[in-house]
Amino acid sequence: LEILRIILFMIDFSVIIPHKDSPCLLKRLLDSIPQRENIEIIIVDNSEKPLQAHDIDCEHKYKLLWVHPSRYAGGARNEGLSVAIGKWVIFADADDYFTPQAFNSFELFKHSNADIVYFNCEAVYPETGERSNRADDYRNIIAGYNSGNINKEYIRYNWPVPWSKMIKKTLIQDHNILFDEVIAANDAYFSLMAGFYANDIDVCNDSVYVVTVVKGSLSKRRDYSVIKSRFLVSLRSNEFLRNNDLKKYQHSVMYLYLYSLKL
Repeated sequence: LEILRIILFMIDFSVIIPHKDSPCLLKRLLDSIPQRENIEIIIVDNSEKPLQAHDIDCEHKYKLLWVHPSRYAGGARNEGLSVAIGKWVIFADADDYFTPQAFNSFELFKHSNADIVYFNCEAVYPETGERSNRADDYRNIIAGYNSGNINKEYIRYNWPVPWSKMIKKTLIQDHNILFDEVIAANDAYFSLMAGFYANDIDVCNDSVYVVTVVKGSLSKRRDYSVIKSRFLVSLRSNEFLRNNDLKKYQHSVMYLYLYSLKL
């Protein structure tokens, strides 16, 4: 039946969701995805206690996988990629969600010749719904591109997160691009490789993604293991940029040194 469904209904979008210990937030994300035959949802749990189907209170069709917590979110995303069949891959974190118009915007670009399409995004505090500055860097990139002050090359190397963009599955497959299976910054090198190898990219001002900041999340953690992971990924990324005559896009690691002084 699954093979027949694939034949009859082309999967345009594979939504890959790493999940860890947040089934209530996961439901909010799933509710923001329309139920369409051309969308497949892949949930990859890496909780100590595996997520069960009865923990997910939604009517969506989805694939539920589990990876050991030691593989972190990067391993979860890699596992999702290994089973995804969509033309485009869209990543979402379990504690974030899509805007109401997101998949209509994705539909507009499903026949694009670009390998990556970057979209606008928003950020809120989940407790109050008030605006957060978490997405400001990416909103500024989109605004800069629209005004002509930022070019496509800049976007390729300054969008380290996997969300608020759609990526051709063939780009990932052809260049064997995988996420680092580390505690923090697992997505930075993946995003760098995708940006580097993409034949062309597209940019859209539509806001498709809402990112939230939850207390205790990795984006706010400054303990040793997180700082070390970000530091090593940054060094690897900077080395790649230098070796490919893209030195101007290197990012300073000085802030990581400063944080480490407090440890």
